[in-house]
Amino acid sequence: TCVSDTDTHEPIMVASTPSPNGYFPYNKTEIPLKIFLNEPVDCRISKEDKEYYEMTENMDCRNSLVDVQKFGWGWNTTLRNDGNRTYYIRCLDQPWKSINRNANSESFVLNLGESLTPLNISEISPSGDMVFGNSNITINLRARTGGGATGDATCSYSFDNEEGSNATYYAFFNTGSREHTQTFDSIGEGSWNIKIKCEDFAGNTADTVASFNIQIDSRSPAITRAYKRDSNLHIVTSEDG
Repeated sequence: TCVSDTDTHEPIMVASTPSPNGYFPYNKTEIPLKIFLNEPVDCRISKEDKEYYEMTENMDCRNSLVDVQKFGWGWNTTLRNDGNRTYYIRCLDQPWKSINRNANSESFVLNLGESLTPLNISEISPSGDMVFGNSNITINLRARTGGGATGDATCSYSFDNEEGSNATYYAFFNTGSREHTQTFDSIGEGSWNIKIKCEDFAGNTADTVASFNIQIDSRSPAITRAYKRDSNLHIVTSEDG
């Protein structure tokens, strides 16, 4: 039995950033594209679906056998939003050969959307003053996003006073859609400023701060007045109770 080492398989795209149905960020006309394939190749990109050899724009390829990364071999280019956001990519394998190479018979297609508005955090809670009767306090932090690519985003929060990249952020327990929630059961009395930042899959970002003040009122209401009217006893206290 003879085994042939001839490669007759077309290259396979493993992953891309942005994804094939991704979005341009708001107010961006150029974004980087990175794709990964299962083998070293030469790649070309076009705004029209053509054969590999008819495409004229080459992608920046690292196609040595030692250039393999986690998802395969990577290739880069810049995508430009000129109104037509559909892109066709075809690749040619075995770049060390001059003949008998396998080109894609069908294009990898990127059909990107456009973020028409910035990502925004439209609602946030809690805010203002909150009074509790004891120290067993549960706070439900909530944010709602909109705009951007689809309105969905991933949000995180931080208690750090540090600015920018120095702050440590943690993902909301429930996030990835338009509603983002996180429950805290160990927040004490005082003023709190929790930083919130969100990012959607197009790279749009938004940030805000949830500011609130927790007070603990452990005193019982005092009776300030008692009177009888129409056979009914009325009691007035110093606070709601």
